[in-house]
Amino acid sequence: MIPPRFLQVLRIALLTLPPLLALPLHAACSINAVSSVAFGTYSVFSTTPTTATGSFAVRNCGTNNTPYTATLSTGGASVAQRTLTKTGASLNYNLYTDSTYTSIWGDGTSGTSVSGTGSNGSTGITKTIYGSIPEGQDVPAGSYTDSITITISF
Repeated sequence: MIPPRFLQVLRIALLTLPPLLALPLHAACSINAVSSVAFGTYSVFSTTPTTATGSFAVRNCGTNNTPYTATLSTGGASVAQRTLTKTGASLNYNLYTDSTYTSIWGDGTSGTSVSGTGSNGSTGITKTIYGSIPEGQDVPAGSYTDSITITISF
């Protein structure tokens, strides 16, 4: 028996932030402790956005005084509106540089911001990624995914 539409909820798979990096050559530079932005359950009837956070740590990119910048790829869509997908359906979302969800984290073009600008050393700097799925999207239940590439420049 299929549950009534008002009882259906949507399961969101992990938004994968793979350790695929575009890094300038530096023997010890690394991104460690990558945790995915996992939205969990999304209700098509929610009146507020569904939010989640993920993070990664930047270590040994240059010296303690070498500034770096972290950018995020667009995934399977545009930076202006990223898309989680499953066969035959999509769910809009985006990633942000801070908890106010006002600056879209991208590559610094098309109105996006970059984050992580700062210096790091062997202890590293942990950066939080803020994710949000806008409310009011009527999509079928299922697991939706997208992959994002983190790029560190220094």
